[in-house]
Amino acid sequence: MHLTARNTTILLALVLALLASGCTMQTKPPTNVTSSSAILNAQVGCTSAPYGPVWWELRESGGSTWRLVGAEQSVSCPRGVSGSESGTVGISEPVDGLQPGAAYEFRVGMNPPSGEGPPVYSTVTRFSTGGDRRPVVVGSTLRAGGARLQLRGVNVWGLQDSITTGFGANQYANRAKVAGTIKSWGANLVRFRVLADDYNSAPSAATGDLTKAQIIQRITDWRDAVVSRGMYFMPCSWDALDGAHSDAGWAGNGSRVHQMFADIHAALGDDPMVVYEVTNEPNNVTWAQWDANMQASIRYFRETVGYRGLLVIDPIWWANSGTGGQGYDDARYSALEAYDAARPGMGSHQLAFAKHDYANEYAGKAWNAGAWTGAQGGAQTKHLIFETEFGNYTGSPSTVSAPWAAAAASFFGSRFAAQPNYVGAAAFVFGPWYDANAMTGADSATPTAWGAAVRDNLF
Repeated sequence: MHLTARNTTILLALVLALLASGCTMQTKPPTNVTSSSAILNAQVGCTSAPYGPVWWELRESGGSTWRLVGAEQSVSCPRGVSGSESGTVGISEPVDGLQPGAAYEFRVGMNPPSGEGPPVYSTVTRFSTGGDRRPVVVGSTLRAGGARLQLRGVNVWGLQDSITTGFGANQYANRAKVAGTIKSWGANLVRFRVLADDYNSAPSAATGDLTKAQIIQRITDWRDAVVSRGMYFMPCSWDALDGAHSDAGWAGNGSRVHQMFADIHAALGDDPMVVYEVTNEPNNVTWAQWDANMQASIRYFRETVGYRGLLVIDPIWWANSGTGGQGYDDARYSALEAYDAARPGMGSHQLAFAKHDYANEYAGKAWNAGAWTGAQGGAQTKHLIFETEFGNYTGSPSTVSAPWAAAAASFFGSRFAAQPNYVGAAAFVFGPWYDANAMTGADSATPTAWGAAVRDNLF
């Protein structure tokens, strides 16, 4: 809408009228959320006579159309000690007929006290229904609602930082199209890059002068774009690989990601469609340093943040890259699982272990299924294995192999039947990135040869 001087005057008058009457509205988190119902809550504050009516509106997260739920109601504020009307009053509205594992938004509307002008709306609160979509480790298999969950996704660098720069900013601006394209290809997961090193020092040139609050809002916007399309959203810290405390500097500095994850979780809430990967590819650290950092992060997620869901753990040396299996260690995986299970409120572990692969790590850049299997423990089915990153380029055009890319995508797309502890895979990287890992052209829709291999073989 383009505001004229008259429109601005009317809008200002409405705001002043609301302030004069003392009327405020703020939605609150819903309660009694099930797979198909919830109780919507809000607080209304005023210092004058009863006002109303107010009404409730609901929509699927990211949708364009609000729908009325329940009946209009008038609101009277409670009388204070002196007999004058003041304070706040809580209002609620039960809703049912919701879809399991779906994301919704709600708000409260009210006509202005003067009875003239457009309705005035509260803040918007988002929630997700429970039920059968939360990933849960059961034995040696990842499940959701009792059925085995098969994750097939892509990596998205959709937030500006010191590495992604303008690419990340452009991906954010086009997030609806990006998420829509990913969904149309058949994916059900987005692995999403975040960088605590830049977040902790925000605002800065690295973040495009975004504040911490603005960064969290952009992550929330991405979650909404992804989850509203029925896909899982997995924030992953890149701090062990990038930033001022990466590589060997990650030793003793794993806790630098903690506050960022706490802020993300506080904004996203206990969303059944959101899981977390602690950090991407810790390298040049010892197993003892890895143990210390991972235990500290598990403890922080479980005991400080209060998150009880799936955590993805990257082993050392490029997350068990290639055929050598440098990162796989049964004893250490078992010890970390036991540590997670022993955290208060857990009872059983909720961990999966990452593996990453690129063509240049294979002899002759030829895909070798046997080598991949051997590098993640051979026939073991004890520890959940999650190929959270595989790509088509690592530092030089000489590393690219179209046959390897197609064969790897096909293998990861069909691996579920052969391996019950296999979680799934996420290809790297969606969008028009500057090298051969780019999965689309500039329109974030037309697949490159690598993107087509992922779309046609992984999904």
